[in-house]
Amino acid sequence: MTAGELLDESGSLLALARAYPERLDQTFERELPGGARLSGTDAAILEITPAEASATWLVLSTGVHGNETAPMEILDRMVADILAGKLQVTVNLLLLIGNPPAMIRQRRELNHNLNRLFAGKHLDLDDSQDPEGQRAALLEARVQRFFDGSAPEDQKLHYDLHTALRASRHEKFVVYPFLHDRPRDVAQIRQWMAGGVNTFLLSHQPAPTFSYFSSTACGAHGFTVELGKVRPFGENRLEDFAEAEAMLRKLISGAPGDTWAVDLNDGNFYQVVGEVTRETEDFRLHLASDAANFTTFDQGYLLAEDGDRKYRVEQDGDAIVFPNPNVAIGHRAGLVVRRIKAGDLNKPDAAN
Repeated sequence: MTAGELLDESGSLLALARAYPERLDQTFERELPGGARLSGTDAAILEITPAEASATWLVLSTGVHGNETAPMEILDRMVADILAGKLQVTVNLLLLIGNPPAMIRQRRELNHNLNRLFAGKHLDLDDSQDPEGQRAALLEARVQRFFDGSAPEDQKLHYDLHTALRASRHEKFVVYPFLHDRPRDVAQIRQWMAGGVNTFLLSHQPAPTFSYFSSTACGAHGFTVELGKVRPFGENRLEDFAEAEAMLRKLISGAPGDTWAVDLNDGNFYQVVGEVTRETEDFRLHLASDAANFTTFDQGYLLAEDGDRKYRVEQDGDAIVFPNPNVAIGHRAGLVVRRIKAGDLNKPDAAN
């Protein structure tokens, strides 16, 4: 069975990912109900061109970590409806599962954290044949090629959908990449608030993540979107993601911008003010193993120590996100964040 036949029979992007890499490099094209054109590969990447020209270019990526299953199930459900003609595509659309080999093994990663290999970081790997390094290079190339088809005035969007290892005091949240001198886009924030995500984490420096790559290299509005907690396939409550999925479906089918009318003051906004890095085998993170994202601390709390290095909390109410004491040496073991006001979204000193 060819890759195209597998998609026709299954109606499933996940089926292509699970067949990876037996049919590697097979490509196929299809006309969809309504006249849109689909092209795909068995590398779990589908591109859809609408029947009528669109000024919106949207990338939806999932499965960059292979055990983050809920976004893959959401995307798979939307793909099935696109193929059946139940969801009409009116935007330029690129859909992908980031790390099929890790997904097949139900693991976060094989050798390396794929979401630390973008923005060219895969070039730093000693092994040029490393599967995650090769995948990062492929994904960068495909996303760049996709956005190269846009005009300067077009809207370019990349939403990299994840679930977190830990529970969170804010169940769903967006990581807004560091933008250098570009302003943050309030319309994008309103859109995700309309999708049931009301917490936003503003990055403080460049990062080797997929969304940072698309933001800086492609000029897209790139977000990392955390939609809940990691669970195995079949154990996700997809109704918990109904608002986010409904928003994405509206965007794909061409909903007008005034759909996203929300009050920014209903959102939670955090600025990253520090990063905890594991530098040696002696690293210790003074946090309960089940502590949730956005757990807060009092000023002076000893959050982490690494030999003679100590990290103490600077202000009451500072919180930690993505704590993980078991990361590789040299990698981030947590972000320290501080609340800011909605009106300060584009002030560089908002967290001070």
